[in-house]
Amino acid sequence: PPFAQPAAAPAAPPKPRPPSDPFAAQASSYGGGPQEVRLVIDEKPVSDDEVGRQQRGRTFLVAGVCILLGAALGAGGGSMNGRRAIYNVTVRDGHDIFTAVDTASRTVLDAQSKIDACVAAAAGQGGQPARVDYASIEQLRALENPLQAGAFARKNYGAFQPQTVDDLFSYYNNIQQLWAMFGHLQATTLPEARRTELDRTATATSESASAQFGAVLVTATEGEGDAAVSRTVGQLAFLEEAPPENDEPRVLVRGTRGGPGRAMAVFAPGVEIGSAPTHVLLIDGAGSRGVLASQTGAFGEYVNSIREIKTLMDATIEIQGRLTTSLGEIARLEEVFAL
Repeated sequence: PPFAQPAAAPAAPPKPRPPSDPFAAQASSYGGGPQEVRLVIDEKPVSDDEVGRQQRGRTFLVAGVCILLGAALGAGGGSMNGRRAIYNVTVRDGHDIFTAVDTASRTVLDAQSKIDACVAAAAGQGGQPARVDYASIEQLRALENPLQAGAFARKNYGAFQPQTVDDLFSYYNNIQQLWAMFGHLQATTLPEARRTELDRTATATSESASAQFGAVLVTATEGEGDAAVSRTVGQLAFLEEAPPENDEPRVLVRGTRGGPGRAMAVFAPGVEIGSAPTHVLLIDGAGSRGVLASQTGAFGEYVNSIREIKTLMDATIEIQGRLTTSLGEIARLEEVFAL
């Protein structure tokens, strides 16, 4: 009977047609439907220790960054303040040195005027006889050394040019040497015994300067035979005017002041000089004052001393002028405030 027959197997579902969308086949390979995704959330509460560790970690990180930033800013600020402090010390030292040189320059200029007066008196300028200017030397003795080593010790020379530093120490050394020379000049002129000798020899120098000098010319032969050499030489003598002879100028020649004289002709270019003295070469006595003074004892030594002092004084004044200019630029600098 029909109910006794076994149930027929269900028919197989029809095969789907190949889809036109290439991604459809891939979707069908996963079961042909949406996949269910489940999110599992652990609802277990976080412990307080774990939260504390995380907060402490963030706190330490922030604190470390702040410390590093503070250190960097502090180092930069400290370095800048350090440079400012050094600059301010340099400016203050520059002002001090400028003040020291400016003060000393006034005394040096005063001393220069005294030395110039001594030189003029010794030269017999203005028609005056050569003499020693004792008053100027007394005034030199009253001038104290205006520049001590402490003015330049332990100073910062960072703002100075190398030439300025060289000039500064040359200026100091010259002043020390000048004041030492002033002391020697005073010791050799101001005592009464020295004044007597200086006045006597100064008078002799003035007479020599006002006298007329000449060189008696002769031809001298040195050596023998082929090695013989002839030279024209002159011997100094005092001259006085003498009447001309055959319209030729003549002078009276004396070997010593007030000694016996001999008339000779005045030398002119082209005159032949023989072995016997017949012609005299005229010499400028006033222009030869320095040479003549060196041969007159105490006054000659005095003249040489003040000339040496004047040479060093002029060089010192030249250095002083350069320092006044260069240090004046430093004196105009101003200090800066620290942060």
